[in-house]
Amino acid sequence: MVGLVPRLLLVVLLASSVGCTAWGKSKPKGKPADGCCLNNPQVTSFQTVINTSASPSTDEPERFEVIRSQDRLDIVWPELFAPNTPPSFTPPIDFDSEMVIVYSMGTQPSGCYSAEIEAVHAQGEALLVEVIEKEPAPSCVCTFSLVKPFHVIRLDGRKGPASLCVRRTQLQC
Repeated sequence: MVGLVPRLLLVVLLASSVGCTAWGKSKPKGKPADGCCLNNPQVTSFQTVINTSASPSTDEPERFEVIRSQDRLDIVWPELFAPNTPPSFTPPIDFDSEMVIVYSMGTQPSGCYSAEIEAVHAQGEALLVEVIEKEPAPSCVCTFSLVKPFHVIRLDGRKGPASLCVRRTQLQC
């Protein structure tokens, strides 16, 4: 046990010096370099289309998708809200110059869960999408209804791959 503390401290110091968001409770997806880091990434601006929760009818998995056509958005948009009726419009996106990124946590057990795309980093045509998932602390009083938190953003179009890095935090009530 005595040797564990210095090793743990070394791991913490190394992880914090690297500057990655992928550490601790993170779960990297895709194959970004160094876990969830790109080499010399640039922050890319984006605009939120919608950040909300829907009531799922089934146990839905996590979803991460890059949408590069209106036809695909017309399919995905109602799926995000299902079984509820989506807003009467599909957001108009100029897919000649823009693209859409969708992140959904999948089905969660209470209304205290949320998901937010915090940042998008670019390196050439490749993107790294950083998401924060919030879950309730044990002291939170939450609604006991199933929810599907999701965030949809629009940004300048790129042809390269997108990778996902999710960080989990606790909501303090």
